[in-house]
Amino acid sequence: MLRRLRVGEWVVALGSPFLLKHSVTAGIVSCVERKGSELGMHSPRTEFIQTDARINAGNSGGPLVNLDGEVVGMNNMRAAGGDGVSFAIPADTIKQLLSEISRYGRVRRPYVGITMTEVVPSRMGQLRAACPDFPANVSAAILVTRVAANSPAAAAGLHEDDIIVSVTNAKRMTRQVVTDSIMQVDSGNPISVSSFAEALQAAIGGGLELLVVREQHQHDKPGVVSKAGDKQNSKGKGSNSSGDVAGTRGSSNSSSGCRYTFVTLKLSPVEAPPN
Repeated sequence: MLRRLRVGEWVVALGSPFLLKHSVTAGIVSCVERKGSELGMHSPRTEFIQTDARINAGNSGGPLVNLDGEVVGMNNMRAAGGDGVSFAIPADTIKQLLSEISRYGRVRRPYVGITMTEVVPSRMGQLRAACPDFPANVSAAILVTRVAANSPAAAAGLHEDDIIVSVTNAKRMTRQVVTDSIMQVDSGNPISVSSFAEALQAAIGGGLELLVVREQHQHDKPGVVSKAGDKQNSKGKGSNSSGDVAGTRGSSNSSSGCRYTFVTLKLSPVEAPPN
């Protein structure tokens, strides 16, 4: 439901504010993907529907409904001291949580040990302007800003400054799929932090194949298979990656001085321990 909801769409919030039963307030959708991190929440992955329909004490837990009568979210909270700044949990999120509880008796959260940020198309344009050898068919991606030691991400061979452009179920990944992914990356379905988090959630206890764009340094040898321990990574440290260098872009004689390669890595998410 979250992906179908549009900014400016009319919604109504049902509930019993201040014990006034069967009350309804109306407003429009202000934002469909308000990040928890923007609200100072502990879990930055949480996303909310923002609306100016008033949600007061007693409205929490009631449905947020569009004009077609569809429940698009569950009323949750409003900004302290703010008028017309309310938030609801998306219906898709609620369905996912209920499915987790029904199947496992708890809500599982994935852990891979990275800090990441979304690279928007405008930023990708800046990267391409600074380095003409950056792959032209990548318009949106995820930048890895930190990799925790002894984490699943470190075991997979992810490096700081890697750019994740595609995620595939490990069971379906073949050499031909890798090649096709390089050619078709970002074709109408660019990766986002939200889609990556969903893939990690679904792959707990299994595996994902990541297609990564990595800067190729002069001491690296492009076009060779990188197996555990037989190659130095871009930081000059020993690598325990089981990834393959799937292809390269650019030339070592590039006047820009930078060169990028596609690398495939297998990432195995684990269940995060309870807080």
